[in-house]
Amino acid sequence: MRATRPNLIVITLHDLGRQIECYDRALPSTPVLARLGAEGVVFENHFTTCPLCSPARSSIITGRYPHSNGMNGLTHRGFGLNPGERTLAQRLSEAGYLTALEGLQHETEGDARILGYQEVRSRPEHSLHAADVVPRAVEFLRRKHNRPFLLAMGFSEIHRDYRQPGVIPLDPARVKVPPFLPDTPAVRQDLSEFFGMIQTVDHSMAALLDALDATGLSRDTLLLFTTDHGAAFPRAKSTLYDPGMGVTLLARWPGVITGGGRVSGLTSHVDIAPTLLELAGVPPAPEIQGRSFARALREPAAPLRDAVFAEKSWHGNEYDPMRAIRTDRFKYIRNFVPGYLYQLPLDIRRSDTAAAVDPARRRPRPMEELYDLATDPDEQRNLAASPDHQTLRAELSARLAQWMKDTGDPLPERHIPFPMPEKTHFLNNMDCPEPMGRRPKAEPIPH
Repeated sequence: MRATRPNLIVITLHDLGRQIECYDRALPSTPVLARLGAEGVVFENHFTTCPLCSPARSSIITGRYPHSNGMNGLTHRGFGLNPGERTLAQRLSEAGYLTALEGLQHETEGDARILGYQEVRSRPEHSLHAADVVPRAVEFLRRKHNRPFLLAMGFSEIHRDYRQPGVIPLDPARVKVPPFLPDTPAVRQDLSEFFGMIQTVDHSMAALLDALDATGLSRDTLLLFTTDHGAAFPRAKSTLYDPGMGVTLLARWPGVITGGGRVSGLTSHVDIAPTLLELAGVPPAPEIQGRSFARALREPAAPLRDAVFAEKSWHGNEYDPMRAIRTDRFKYIRNFVPGYLYQLPLDIRRSDTAAAVDPARRRPRPMEELYDLATDPDEQRNLAASPDHQTLRAELSARLAQWMKDTGDPLPERHIPFPMPEKTHFLNNMDCPEPMGRRPKAEPIPH
């Protein structure tokens, strides 16, 4: 008999974006993830709330935006959830679930039990690579469980450095270079190592799906496979362009989800927690800002959002505040301080690909950006100053401002502080021409 409250498995990778064949058949083969998509449903337009690790993950576990839950930057830079912030694991624990973490998390620098996990199965000496995390998760699945469980799983992949033992790069000549990157030998080599790491993760995932089937848990278990944000390449990770915002979301629940479904509606990381809570029978809490997409698991054509929102405040100790609204067709980005067209996080700066995008990315950024994704999916033609688009620009700007107000965003009235002021760099001083220590004025959103 099917359980009335499903077991829940949430797998979160680093820096994957949508770079798997479930989203583009021209990408290298990932047969296990293709199986996961074929046996479940692929969310074609799922987006992160922030193109940075800790803030993105904070939305997954709280159902709230980073500026609302306090995670305005990375945990190892001093950021954390606000006191009293309630997580998915805490809410499920109170509802009778066993909650367990296996592998990596990036939502606290302290003991992960403060996030609500009753079992933290990975010890400091444990590897966090998928090849080692999955077998430990399989051991958990083979235990006798007398109540439903939440198993959160995290892998160190697909974070740079891609040159890890066991990772076999692809042939650079056969790599598909995404349109937001220049096609050079260095970029191709970098991508070949990136896709090689993805295939390593894909191979490791097979044991998990097989264990769910072998233990008889599959029909009572919803498995979500996602990532925090876009790939660690220029104009993706750490930006609010679609390669930074657009992320993988695959869902598998045999017998409930019809295999091969594709959800084209807009969904967000902030929607994951309310979806899982609804399926677990937990009443909705008023402070949760996301919207459940539980119905879309069974009915892929069910109505969903008409827009998603995303943000960036701090990456490392570099201040780069921006906000965005994305509809089915249009993207509006508001930049609150001047700088280069887009910044490079340190891991990307160290890559061979970084040199290939200079000096083009060092052009001054506009304070407003507007893109028609139907005619310009690569977001190359900024329409914010176009006379023909002023009504649309004003409408999206007003919607963005209202969302910021409704969710308690401190911008643009005041800057979001950095927890360690002595290490602060305004405007990304390692990568920006502005003088060190200058605190730029946050400009108001025009209407």
